[in-house]
Amino acid sequence: MDNNQTSLLSEIRDLLKEQNTLIADIKAMNVEAAGRNLLAMEQAGEWQASSADALQRARRENRKTFIVFMLFLLLMAGFAFYRFGSFSRMLGA
Repeated sequence: MDNNQTSLLSEIRDLLKEQNTLIADIKAMNVEAAGRNLLAMEQAGEWQASSADALQRARRENRKTFIVFMLFLLLMAGFAFYRFGSFSRMLGA
């Protein structure tokens, strides 16, 4: 082998080493990105569970408020019926 072939082979070897280093870096970045994605998915799942719990609590609270409001209306209707004796007299008929 002459000097040109040796330098060419040396350069190819150096390029292959650099390529292997870049491939290893890319694989490491992919593993790191996969870990971040997994963490983000776990966090999103926790947020989803938390928001579902908050939604259920809000629905229960709204249901309680509605029941209290309906009881209040029933109490007012009972008071009006007691005060006026009947709904027809209450309406002025």
